[in-house]
Amino acid sequence: MAQRSSPGTQPSLFARLVRRRRRVRSYLALLAIMILYVVLCVMPGGHGRGGGAWAQPVATGVIATVATVEGTCTRLPARSAEWVETRAGGLIYGGDRLKCGPDSWAVIDLVDGGSVTLGPGCEVQFDSLLYVRLFIGRLWARIQPVAPGGTDFRVETPSAVVGVRGTHFTVWVSDEYATTVSVESGVVEVLGAGQAVLVPEGYATRVRRGQAPEEPGPMGDDEKRAWAERRGRLKGQTGSDGDSGYDSGDKKGGKQDVHNGKAPGPPDDRPGGGGKG
Repeated sequence: MAQRSSPGTQPSLFARLVRRRRRVRSYLALLAIMILYVVLCVMPGGHGRGGGAWAQPVATGVIATVATVEGTCTRLPARSAEWVETRAGGLIYGGDRLKCGPDSWAVIDLVDGGSVTLGPGCEVQFDSLLYVRLFIGRLWARIQPVAPGGTDFRVETPSAVVGVRGTHFTVWVSDEYATTVSVESGVVEVLGAGQAVLVPEGYATRVRRGQAPEEPGPMGDDEKRAWAERRGRLKGQTGSDGDSGYDSGDKKGGKQDVHNGKAPGPPDDRPGGGGKG
């Protein structure tokens, strides 16, 4: 016959209630952390937009100034929900997002001497001097050489990560979030789906979402037009990129081909000239 436990050997009702309350508090704390993470991901300036692996630290001070604006350019300050118009001379802080209107351009001077040109419809976030997120549209970047052992400048898109150590390059994100990268000078590393390619001067590659980069090939006509248009837009400007060594025509001595203010999209299937993505 089984013996009944004495009251002293069983947990008291009070002890059971205390343990239960502790478990409930632990669950609530975990739930609060999950909710906070979701909120931060969807906030303007957070890490949830675009489908990329946004996990880089955001600078807190001034990282750039607006050198020139042609048309309209608006800025979404970090941790704000209101877009405000920005003009030449405006300051850009870590986490700020910029957006160019149709047929609009902006040149951004980084405090380390580099510069980024934003084309029509471009939307980009400047997290730090070394980390930029491009959501849609085209940007051109002139990045200062990095000292040995230094950190690469990176542009992250919904489908690729572009790493450079001092070069002139352009990145274009299509409406389908395909990324096209072309290089005018230097070498750029492009990473997609865990695989990387090196893109040398005069070459381009394309990365579709969830896929590895295509084998780099000579720039297509559309990428050449994009570079020619940029040089045409900057011709006659002083400061920033206006006197950075870009001539007013094609580098091969050819004719300048301006694309009527539209950020060109690749018309064929060549790397840097191809497809809808």
